[in-house]
Amino acid sequence: MSTGKAITQLTINGQNISVPAGTSILDAARQAGIEIPTLCHHPSISTFGGCRLCIVDVRGKNRYVTACNTMVEPGMDVLTHSPDLIAARQEVLRLILSEHPSGCLLCGEQATCADSMVTIRKVGVTTGCSNCPKNGRCELQRVTQQVGIGAGNYPILYRGLAVEKQDPFIDRDYNLCILCGRCVRACQELRLANVLTFKMRGPHTLIGTTFEESFLKAGCEFCGTCVDVCPTGALSERATKWLGCPDQTMQTTCGLCGVGCQLNVLTRSSQVVGVQGVVEDPISRGLLCVKGRFALPELVNNPARLIRPARFVRGQQLPTSWEGAFEIAAERLRSCSPEKFGMLISADCANEDMFVAKKFVHALFGVDRLDVDARIFYRGAFASYARLFARPSSHENLEKADLIVAIGLDTRFGRSPIGAAIYRAQQHGSKLITIHPRAHNLSRTADMWIKPAGGEEAALLNWMADASSKPPVDDSKNIKALQRAVQWLERSVRPFFLVGGEIFNAEAPEDILSAFEHLADRFHAEIAPLPARANFGGALWVGLGQWDSSAVLQREHLDVFYGVGTLPHFSADLHPGFTILQDLFAPADLENVDLFLPAAAFTEVSGTFLSGNGRLQRLHRVTSPMGESMADWEILARLARFMKLPGFEYPDVESVQAEMASCLPEEGQFVATGSLTEIIAHFEPVCDLVYSHQPVTMHEDTYRAFPLERFVSGMKALF
Repeated sequence: MSTGKAITQLTINGQNISVPAGTSILDAARQAGIEIPTLCHHPSISTFGGCRLCIVDVRGKNRYVTACNTMVEPGMDVLTHSPDLIAARQEVLRLILSEHPSGCLLCGEQATCADSMVTIRKVGVTTGCSNCPKNGRCELQRVTQQVGIGAGNYPILYRGLAVEKQDPFIDRDYNLCILCGRCVRACQELRLANVLTFKMRGPHTLIGTTFEESFLKAGCEFCGTCVDVCPTGALSERATKWLGCPDQTMQTTCGLCGVGCQLNVLTRSSQVVGVQGVVEDPISRGLLCVKGRFALPELVNNPARLIRPARFVRGQQLPTSWEGAFEIAAERLRSCSPEKFGMLISADCANEDMFVAKKFVHALFGVDRLDVDARIFYRGAFASYARLFARPSSHENLEKADLIVAIGLDTRFGRSPIGAAIYRAQQHGSKLITIHPRAHNLSRTADMWIKPAGGEEAALLNWMADASSKPPVDDSKNIKALQRAVQWLERSVRPFFLVGGEIFNAEAPEDILSAFEHLADRFHAEIAPLPARANFGGALWVGLGQWDSSAVLQREHLDVFYGVGTLPHFSADLHPGFTILQDLFAPADLENVDLFLPAAAFTEVSGTFLSGNGRLQRLHRVTSPMGESMADWEILARLARFMKLPGFEYPDVESVQAEMASCLPEEGQFVATGSLTEIIAHFEPVCDLVYSHQPVTMHEDTYRAFPLERFVSGMKALF
């Protein structure tokens, strides 16, 4: 064993064990395959020693000690399962169960109960395991079996508390709480939100918020970390609590924003029943935002999804087959001139979808009449924001920064893992300056909150970069704050700048971005975009954005509009003659769509995303596409084959990736040497390549994680 730490030798149950110094008795025993029961311990948070179930006998000690927070010592002789220890643990567990509905835990007919109790599963009050949403996943069940107790000899105290359902996403039944404190420590130590605490004292102790505030008002970010660490059914996810225990877990990349968090998607009979973070993910560390943690099951399982092709006539839905849908689409596309066609693709689509879409439009019309919908959100700042992706930055460096400057960033309900990383950096001594016109979650912990008035953001940032002209504000207090911020920047060794999405609601966001970038250059800071869409970087990589859709869609009438995962708002006089929508859901106004093609969700496809962190990340197919839906690239490829366009004979997504890789020079590393136009040119030969039936190969290292600057370093030249 080579750990770099001193090694401690001890004996547990007569077995000689060597572990690094500073290891707890509990961890040492588990490393040796010796299981000690516990309820309050969790490997991701600090030890508590509250449940007392992990007591062990250490020779020479005059009392039992808790294994979770007692460190090993040289020569220590530990006994974990003597008759007296077992009896003591059983007594401790009986005391815990005296305040927990425990009839099912102690019943001799547990094995046959499920066959006859299913009809009362969803009663309003949980009185036993059979009607508890955590049944089968409850650690208290496992520990009760492990410790092995019969009927208890203490009267059962049912607290009679109402189940708390006033806050979104989570149900809280504190009648099932065993006061292990896991949720409190997780909220304070992992999420650093400090929403949960112990209330009252003695037998009246409960867990909740201070001053009896709602969780929403108390600042809860609804990350679900408390639910993940709860060992009982006290905390449960409202939307999926009755979907049962998962039978499979698969890791994929979150498709709900551009941070690129890794998800463990839990499924049962090919249905998504839950989501958890991946602790090993260097970006999220297992902490998700409310969307990643709670939205996915309701998104992919939503009964409102359209899972079969349909055409719409005067707002009335008429079902059709894929063959019929392709025939309608082909007829419209063949009769459409290039200048009267437009395609808009969502920045949440995978790289493979964007690649095939670009190739489809080019093969059909010979010109790139397609754009990414992020242009509509970023408005005039599209080019300025795209320029940020050419800068080398890594979210992993955020916690190493000694000064963090965030503009327009609120991480409470989006990009929350970045917020947690900011809090951790502050704990390590980093200062935080947040620039935002209104109160937000970072303003509560920021060392400095700069509140610009509307329209003065760019001037304020430019003054901070130069500090030579007259300050852009008149208030002396604000002037002193700006001067102090400049002093912090001048003293900073590792500054890190973050761009939030709320600056795009301001006036002239392009000026704000340019000024913020100028400030970052002035003080040699890393600057990281945090795109709201999952694959904005991939859209730039594939070469979308050359056709300015925002200008066209506001001024010109199109004969055919094709939306892939997105449908913009059209004015009545500019509404297209025929609209094809390829998506999960139909729009609220059905009269805006003529033909609907059902697309699969990101958990139902394989592919890749290019995150805002500059990482090319894999999408793994977790479940089969619902109904007749298909991946976006597959729909486009099948439509192309129906229209007799050559070069779209893709049997699977790997063949699309192989074709993409054939456009990348030198073993799959895409290295840009010029402008964005030149980057796009790397992809253009693919049409000639496929039309001539030349073989293509998939380079082995193409889809590993690598810095974004390797292949977009020349983007600045375009802007």
